[in-house]
Formats: sequence, C-alpha cells, structure tokens
Amino acid sequence: MFKTTGRMLRKCPPKAYLDAVRRQGSHYAPLESIPPEVREIFVTREDPKFYRHKGVLPKQILRAFKYGIRKHVTMPGGSTITQQLMKNLYFSCERSVIRKIREAALTLEVEYSSMLTKDEILELYLNCVRYGPDVYGIADAAEYYFGKTADALTRNQAVILATAAISPYLRRPIEDPIAFTKHRNQSLYELIAFKAMSPQEAMDLSRIYNPLIGLDPELRRLSDIYGMPGKEKTADGLVCFARAMTGSPYWEGTYGQTAALGLLNHLRWDRPDVYNSTDYLNDFGKRVFDDAGLIKGYLWSDDVESLPLHDRERDWTAAAMYEIAADKGSMESFDSKNGRLLYAVFSNRKIDHVGIYSDDGLVYHAKDRAHGVVCEAFRRDDWTYWSDLPAFEAELTEEREISEGERGYRHIPGNISELGKSPLVSYTALSANCSDRRGKPVTRITPHYAAGDPTVEMMGMIFADGSREASANYGIGSDGRIAMYVEESKRSWASGSSENDEQAVTIECANLPDGSLTDACWNSLVLLCADICRRNGISDCSYTGDTEGVLTMHRWFQSTECPGPWLSDQFERLSREVNAACTDM
Repeated sequence: MFKTTGRMLRKCPPKAYLDAVRRQGSHYAPLESIPPEVREIFVTREDPKFYRHKGVLPKQILRAFKYGIRKHVTMPGGSTITQQLMKNLYFSCERSVIRKIREAALTLEVEYSSMLTKDEILELYLNCVRYGPDVYGIADAAEYYFGKTADALTRNQAVILATAAISPYLRRPIEDPIAFTKHRNQSLYELIAFKAMSPQEAMDLSRIYNPLIGLDPELRRLSDIYGMPGKEKTADGLVCFARAMTGSPYWEGTYGQTAALGLLNHLRWDRPDVYNSTDYLNDFGKRVFDDAGLIKGYLWSDDVESLPLHDRERDWTAAAMYEIAADKGSMESFDSKNGRLLYAVFSNRKIDHVGIYSDDGLVYHAKDRAHGVVCEAFRRDDWTYWSDLPAFEAELTEEREISEGERGYRHIPGNISELGKSPLVSYTALSANCSDRRGKPVTRITPHYAAGDPTVEMMGMIFADGSREASANYGIGSDGRIAMYVEESKRSWASGSSENDEQAVTIECANLPDGSLTDACWNSLVLLCADICRRNGISDCSYTGDTEGVLTMHRWFQSTECPGPWLSDQFERLSREVNAACTDM
C-alpha cells in the first residue's frame, strides 16, 4: 500500500511531493510569494513553536492522549505542522494510537535527516492542506474565497483561511457564516495570546466579519462562488466541453478539479485500493475526470475555462443519470442525436460507465486510468442504454438591495428574525458560550455592568473565549452601540443561575470608573429593554426587588457586586422609562 509505513519514504520521499506540487503552475504558491504576516498567522494558529521544535511535542501528544481516554474518543489532535504533513502524505485520517506513533516516527525521520527544511515543510503544508470541502492548497483557496492570488492575501483573509483549514467540513465561511464567526473569533483570541496580533487589531478585524449583516466585504459573492450563473446546459454544449477535455487524465471519483496533492490525499483516504501508486504525481496541475465526472464537470462549470464546483444535490453516478433522465431506452431505439448519453453494463447487470455520443459518429468518455478522456469511433455493440442529458438548472441566491452603509455586504439567506435579534443591534459576534432555553419563554431581563469600559468588540472577544464560560445576549458600549453575542432564542451564561438565564435576556453594560453609565449607554439600555418587551409580549417591565418582577439582578443568584451600586439604584427608574418607551412604540 502507498500510505502505510516509513519504508515508503525511500520510495517516494517528501522532496518528490514538493517537486510535484511545484509543477502545479497557477495552482501552486511558492512560500516566498506568500506575505510574511500571512505565514505568521498560519504558524501561530496551528503550531506556534514550529521553527523551534524538531517536529514532535511529546507533552502535546500526551495531553491529547489523556484527553482521548477521558472523553472516550479516539486519539485527538496534538499534532505539529510536520506531523500533519506526514499524515497527509503517508497515512489515512484514522485517529488511532498506532497511527499517531508511526506518524511521529516519520516526522522525526524527516526533521532529523533534513529531508526538508522548515520552510519547505511549511510550503508543502500550505499547498496541500484543505481549506473547504473541495478546495485544496492556499493558491486555490485565495482564488475561491477572495478572487485573488496568494501573494495578495491580507492578514484578515489569512485569519479566515487559517480558521477554515483547521476543520474544512465544519468551518465554512461562505456556507455557514454564523457558526464560522465563532471559530474565527477563537482564532483572533489565540493570535492575541501568542502576541501575533494586538487586541486593537483583532477588534478591528472582528468588525469586518459580521454574519448577521453580511460577510467580509472581501469575500466573493455567492453568485461568484457557486458559479453556474444560469447558463443553459445543452447536449451540444456537452459535446463541445468533452472535445475540449480530451486527453485529460482519468482519476476515479473526480469531476474536473485540478489535480493537487490535497485532492490526491482525500481520494487515497476514500479509495486506498485504487490510489496505491506514485503515478498520480505526474498529473498535478491538470484537470481530472472519471466517466460520470466528465458530464458533471460540464454541468457544474460556467464554461470550458472555469473549474467545476461540487453540487452535492446533483452528485449523480452513471446509473443515477439514467434513472432521472426523461427520455431514455435501450440501444435498439437509439436515434444518433448529438450529445446523447451512452451507458455500458460491465458487471452485475448494472450501469457502471457512461459516454457522450457525437453526431459525427464519435464517442467521448473518460475511459480508464490508462487512457484518460478519449475520443473513439462509435460502436453500437459497446453500449447497452442511452438517455438524454439530465435536466440541470442553477439556483442562485436572491440578493436584496444594499444600503450605502452596508456596501460590500450580502444578505444572509434565511429568516434572521428566528434568531431573536433586536433591530437595534449594529454589531454581532456570536459566542459558543450558550445553551438551550429548554422551551421556556423570555419573561425576565437582567442588566449587568462590565466593571469597566470595554467596547462592544472587546466584549465579543471576551465572550469568544470558551475557557471563561461566560456570555450575555447583548452588550452596550459607552458610545451607545448595541451588540449581540447570544441569540435571544438561546440562554446566555451570565447570572450563575440556569433558572434565571433560561428565562432572561441578559445585557452587559460598559460603565465609567464610578460604576455609572454614560447617557448614550443608558438611553440604549432603555430602548433595548423596551424592544425586548415588545417582541416577547411583556406588557409591564416591572421591578419588584425580587425575582417576581421582570427586571432581575445578577447578585441575587451569585456572590458578586454586579450590577454595582449605581446601576442597582436605577432599576426602578429603568422600569418607568422602559414602560414609557413601550407606550411610545
């Protein structure tokens, strides 16, 4: 097998992989072309001691091993960049103690024998790691997410890519921006902790990416990302596409992607019995197809020049194409129409190969590994069934008109009101520190004081820290700006009482040294409380001095000074002004 033991280092050493990756042309980014600050963010986020260790950190592995035992899971994390590279080159993605030991042994062999320098290890890692479900290498990731080359990446974009690379199937900035923001905030927090970024810079970057207003303005729009802008897919167009792709290599399980090391690693994990040689390295930088993938490559592309983007809802096999086709039959009824699909039955009486008929008596198909995409003379006896081209219609996300203040942002699909977001919110940084309300309605409001004067961005950074186990639904800065950190539909971790937090919307207020709120902060607190009451059907924002009223205090449930002497004395006033504001709404 190809990816099993260290013996394969001598058959295909890491240097051979590096040479192959460097042949990828525009799909490869030399390390010297990637801005130093971008490289710094990747190293800090993934392996801060990368340039100081010899590939393995025993304490880190032991900690991961103990965590796995304690949580009853297989061996988790604990890898350096070099270890991750060795896993990608020589092993499967299985998490096991044996794999981890072998991975560590190969890592030490590579580091101590100087097969690769540290810079070469980093270069190979950046060019083979996955940045999205179907995005491999930093060059293609820069193009996919930002429409630019890797040498033009900014620090903000580097944070997004470094965050996505950690878990590309779960951390998806385009498809799931709300969940991604939580992970991005954690990346910013860790960059601050390792002094790779100042708190002020982190706060400035956190302002750019606001999932409830829209995406980072530098991210490409959905209609760019998901391509296929409504162009009609025709049988004649399919023949033209197949003709242009003649000579492309055959890779099982592909549909026209550019052959890259990350893609090869992914396919090895899925099909270890197929991808068991080094021959595939010679195909790097070329477009690759299997039989059904040749048709899908056309359906999922804008034109011959553009690369296809995976449409999971239409990831058809050859047999599935025949099943869903409207017009089909056996070869006895075949009428030699241009662009018709031809199907072969090789085993088990099941369709397992598909080709494309051309009305000049030719057939285009991705034949096998030895031949690639070929053009051959049509022989009726080679085929069993035919069908027309499956219907394919691109569905683009509708975009609302963008106001001047939101220029560069796009609307997030879905009903944002389901999040229970106040329309008064101007900044959002969702925290993972929250729980379900267990079906309880909102009947309380609990204002807190911050015991300081943080901005709403700094509050978001604090609540992004999972080790603090603290959050609030909303925060208000001294400038009066309102931020949301936990949706109203969820319970924040704020007052030390699950009973209170399950019923309350909690609000963190910045305060001056004497504990008082600025006029701007106070006015926003009144308006926010009134809005919460209006949307949750609370007719009277009462304060009774105990838990029977709507307004409750943190100090009633936990040993703390919060909300402080000044704000505690204002609860009756707050009740009056909120009720008056509700009347005016």
